[in-house]
Amino acid sequence: MKSSNYILSLILFICCSCERNLDFIDTTVDTGHNITINALAIEGSPLGVYLNRALPIGKTPVVSFLPLEITNYKQTAVLDAQVEALVNGQESYLLTLASDSMGYWTDYKPKVGDHIKITATAGDQTLHAEATVPVKPSIEVLGHKITELGNGSFTDTLMTVTCRITDTGPGHHYYRLRVRSEREAYEHLTIGDEDGNELEHRTYVFYALNENFDSKDRIFHYNIERDTTSLYIIPLYSLSSYMPDYWPFSSTFDDTLFDGGEYTFSINVPKELQIEHHSWFNKDYFQSYSTQRDDIEHAYRINPRVMIELEALSPDFFMYLRSIEKNGGTLQTDAEPVKVHYNAHNGFGIFGAMSYCRQYVEF
Repeated sequence: MKSSNYILSLILFICCSCERNLDFIDTTVDTGHNITINALAIEGSPLGVYLNRALPIGKTPVVSFLPLEITNYKQTAVLDAQVEALVNGQESYLLTLASDSMGYWTDYKPKVGDHIKITATAGDQTLHAEATVPVKPSIEVLGHKITELGNGSFTDTLMTVTCRITDTGPGHHYYRLRVRSEREAYEHLTIGDEDGNELEHRTYVFYALNENFDSKDRIFHYNIERDTTSLYIIPLYSLSSYMPDYWPFSSTFDDTLFDGGEYTFSINVPKELQIEHHSWFNKDYFQSYSTQRDDIEHAYRINPRVMIELEALSPDFFMYLRSIEKNGGTLQTDAEPVKVHYNAHNGFGIFGAMSYCRQYVEF
């Protein structure tokens, strides 16, 4: 009897000892450190920086979907900041607001090995973030095989590509494989008057793209297996006879499996189907609509092909991408959301850097 009372008293003591008052953070209050940076230094491309304000819960704006790019972005965009890039501690570049108010830009093009520090000041808040452009990666296409799948609403042809990666040297390196099936497509326009009479026909070229691919190779699963949070990101799926299994999958990986050496793997890429759009416009509306279209006689013409791009990523950009993947994987489960990685100081957001090697294979 005494032992039972002792055990009961011990349980009550443990339960009481775990109690504490948790401070509640009012998320409706502006903390003052709310500038968010979104920037990626790409080797060989002009440097651009996007700045937005992070808003407290309950004060986020109601956004519309049309036009998506401008309407949504400008509701939170910071358009009155002073933005500067300091390269290798020596050269300074002032980034100016673009004429379309979609970010700050400079003609400076990052080079491999450049260490870049971005400083952005808006009002009394100054944010800064840093990144170093990684060594250019190396990927070779060793061969490919075409498989005809028959009629399908998703694809009728599959390309299996064998590639070889060569690590960029000693130390830890981070990569992302980007694969895109692309081909030219056609938009046939009929121009008419207000009475419905046809006046002329024109054909324009646009480019049909998809970035679906899959692979059962270990390199796309190894990093995930070591994580405490599994990523259930669905890879390529199809309504045709090609139906891969669902498995944890990620196109970002490090060099653990081939540190300082080479690694060979295969991927499956669906061919983008031929697309043709037929539209009718009145003459007045057609003039503004056709301004940004590529006339078929002057368009850049491409055969159906696959782009294979290996990207070398800065460590912070790699961790940001992986945290985004993990966070997306928890949305369909009861798991706790994953904190998105950021490297901004006195604010939020990510400033990453990358270089890349790109190959094309025609169907």
